[in-house]
Amino acid sequence: MTQKKGTTLLLILSVTLLFLASLVVTTVRAPAGPSYTLGASPTVLNEEEGNVIITFTITGGTANTAYTFRFTVTKPGGAGQAYVDESFPTDATGGYTQVLTYPNNTQTWNPITGTVRTDLPGNYTVTVVETAPRSVTTGFPSATFRVTSVLNVRLIVPTQESYCMSTRFPTKNFWTADR
Repeated sequence: MTQKKGTTLLLILSVTLLFLASLVVTTVRAPAGPSYTLGASPTVLNEEEGNVIITFTITGGTANTAYTFRFTVTKPGGAGQAYVDESFPTDATGGYTQVLTYPNNTQTWNPITGTVRTDLPGNYTVTVVETAPRSVTTGFPSATFRVTSVLNVRLIVPTQESYCMSTRFPTKNFWTADR
């Protein structure tokens, strides 16, 4: 009887080990593809007063590999779009951070429709897609920034002490003759 119990125990132990080994094999997964982050700063700027800094980071890409991405800025309500293609190599860890400026970038933004300016108040959307080597086709981040239309007025009241007051007036679609 003891030999039968030993054989049964050995059989149960063998089946349990095979079951555990099969679990280990099924939980092994291929590493995930690259991940991306995209940001825009400042998140709010006044109409046609300055640039937006767009920061794009790739992590977990293929080490020392050249990537090309298309960045697209879409104006409020789809009133215009512009893109720029940027190429850069990842480092030994498969990472890299690229900084762009909209609308004034080292590489020129190409208008698809409309103008390459922050000339309309509202929310602008920045999107990015990988165009080479096209290891990933989904899961790309987007960012937004808002353009306001604020009129700055400075009132100078001459007094003995001379001081200056300033205030901001929001406007809606304030257009000058030179636009």
